[in-house]
Parts: sequence; C-alpha cells; structure tokens
Amino acid sequence: MRPTIAELIRGVSWALDERVRPNVEDKWANSHLQSIGSILRHVAVRSEGYQQILIDDIEDQKELLSEARSELAGQSAFDKLTAEIDQTLSADWPEHKGHRLVRSLEDESFHHRNVIDQLVIALHEAADTDSVKDLHQKVVDYLRRQIEREAPLFEDTFIGRPF
Repeated sequence: MRPTIAELIRGVSWALDERVRPNVEDKWANSHLQSIGSILRHVAVRSEGYQQILIDDIEDQKELLSEARSELAGQSAFDKLTAEIDQTLSADWPEHKGHRLVRSLEDESFHHRNVIDQLVIALHEAADTDSVKDLHQKVVDYLRRQIEREAPLFEDTFIGRPF
C-alpha cells in the first residue's frame, strides 16, 4: 500500500521542517518542532524494521531463558524464578490468521523482559556463587545483542539542528 507508513511520516516531518519551522520565531517552539521531528524520524524507521527486531529479540530471549532454566534447575534458591521461566516459555501468544501481530510480539517481548529483569536481580543477589557466573555472562551478552539489534531504531532519531 502506498504511501507506506514511513513515507507518510517522512512527509509530515518534511512539512514541519520546510513549511512550519521557517515561520516559527519562538526559540522554545522551534525546540518542540525539533523534538517532534526526532520522534517522527524514529517512528518512520521503527515502522520499517521493528517487527523483525521483535521477532529476533524474542528468539534470543527464549534462548537465554531456556539456558537460565537449565543452569538454575535444582538450585532451591531459584525455584520461584525457574517456575516463572517455565510459565513464560510455555505461554501461548495470539495470532491473527496464522500471523503474529506487532502488538502480540510487543506483549511477548515485554513479558520476557520482565522475567529477564527478575533473572538479573536474582543473579546479582547470588553474585558470589560460582554456579551463576557463566549465566551472568550470558545475560550480559544478550543485553549487548539487544542494544546492537535496536541501535538502527535510534541512529537517525537525534540528527539535525538543536534549534
């Protein structure tokens, strides 16, 4: 379908930059226009690659949580967390006509991130335990991959004049 979401957003951004901004004399109003432009650039980029980033991140999250489940199994201090991981990994997420909608992917990713947050807290509380050091490194590696995956969403967002 044309124009695409990104094309629509870029058109609005262009109109603000080329038609509205030259006629705005107030410094704060220009600052707001700059912020709006940054957000529009972010949304345009996000509309084109966000779904694949979510799919890749969910796959990575599941792998990390599966590894955590295996490494924490049998350690009574982590029973509550491993039960939460089991529940998360076995959850069913809605599809629409055989396809995952972005909202469903966002919900799943958010849910996994909450469990990963719990994992980080549990690992920090058990930091002196040799049994969690490898898993801690796996979490750090996941977080690095997540940052790399999401970086393209922000690279174009904060370019341009400050005022």
